[in-house]
Order: sequence, then structure tokens, then C-alpha cells
Amino acid sequence: MYNIEASRKKEAAEAKAKQLERHMDSMCEYEPYIYLPNFRIEKKDMPEVAKWKVGDEYEIKIKVRMTSYEEHKSLRQEDSRAHAEFDIIGIEPEEEKKLS
Repeated sequence: MYNIEASRKKEAAEAKAKQLERHMDSMCEYEPYIYLPNFRIEKKDMPEVAKWKVGDEYEIKIKVRMTSYEEHKSLRQEDSRAHAEFDIIGIEPEEEKKLS
């Protein structure tokens, strides 16, 4: 005997899966937003920050050591996504001028 209710549930689940797949594919079409790192500098590590003003832009020279690298590949996308992690091992201000 054919179960109509089970068939309808299966069709509804398949339709929902296709809708979700289309939604996920459409999300992949947009350019990814670039998230730049944020970090904190203590006055004891770089006293110059005490003279700087919030909202102004400054150049800082940072020495880092790479601690990890991960690459993620997707079956839906041709390119891969990757990220690296770093420890800051040195920091100093570039000249005493602000950029803005």
C-alpha cells in the first residue's frame, strides 16, 4: 500500500533541501567581507600611544611569528579559504607623524 502522507513529507523535505541549497549558493556569489585584525597595545610596551589621539591614524611596525595556517576547501566553490595566526613579537611606531 502506498503511503501518501510519507510521500508528501518526503517531497516537502526535498523541496526544503533544494531551497536551502539555492540560498547557500546565492550566499557564495557575494564577495567576502575582509575582516582586518584588531589588537591592543599597552602604554608600557609602546609609550608613544599616550600622545596619540583616538580617531587619528598612525603607522606601526609589527614583527610577527606565524603560529598556524589552515586551508578550507569547499565542494561548492573552486577556490579555497585560508587563514593564518600570528604572535606579535615586536612593535614600534613609524616616525612621529599621524596619517590623517
